[in-house]
Amino acid sequence: MKFNLSPLALLASSILIGPAIAGQNNGIDGSTIIPGKEKIENIVADKMRQDSMYYVLLKDKALANYNPYSSITSTGNQSSPRLDVNSATSQSYINQLKQKQSGVLSKASQMLKRPLAAKLQYQIALNGMAVQLSDQEAAVLANMDEVASVEKIGYHRLQTYAGPEFIGAKKV
Repeated sequence: MKFNLSPLALLASSILIGPAIAGQNNGIDGSTIIPGKEKIENIVADKMRQDSMYYVLLKDKALANYNPYSSITSTGNQSSPRLDVNSATSQSYINQLKQKQSGVLSKASQMLKRPLAAKLQYQIALNGMAVQLSDQEAAVLANMDEVASVEKIGYHRLQTYAGPEFIGAKKV
C-alpha cells in the first residue's frame, strides 16, 4: 500500500508531533520564529470539529464479521475465504442492517423528541452511523439496548514520531 503525503502534511506533523506533544520546550520560547507555524496552527484550528457529530455503533455484527464461512464468501478456497459484498446474501444482510439502523434512529427520535437523521451509515466494516447529537443526547443513545457504543467524532494526532524504524520500513 502506498501513501502520498503533501509537503504541508509532513511539515505540520513534524512541528506538531515533536517536542510539543511530549510537553517539552527544548529551548524554544515565545519569541522564536518558526516559519509557517502560524499558517499550520490556523489549518489545525480549521480542522477541529464544531458540528457535534458522533459515531453510533450498533451491537449487531457488520457484514465483514458476519459468519465468514456462509454463502457471503466467494466460492474458492474455504481456508481463506474472501468477502463478496455483491452476493445476494451480503446484500440481504446489508439491507437488514440498514433496517435495524433506521429502527434505532426512529426509536431514538421518539426518546429525544426530535427528528434524527444519519449523515452516514456503515454496514460493511462497521455497523453504525454518524449522527449529529448533543452531549446529553449521546448519553441517552449510549444507554439504548441496540447500541454498543457512542463516540464523538474528532481528529486524532499521531502518538509517535519514531517513523520508519518503528514499523520496520527500512528493512523492506
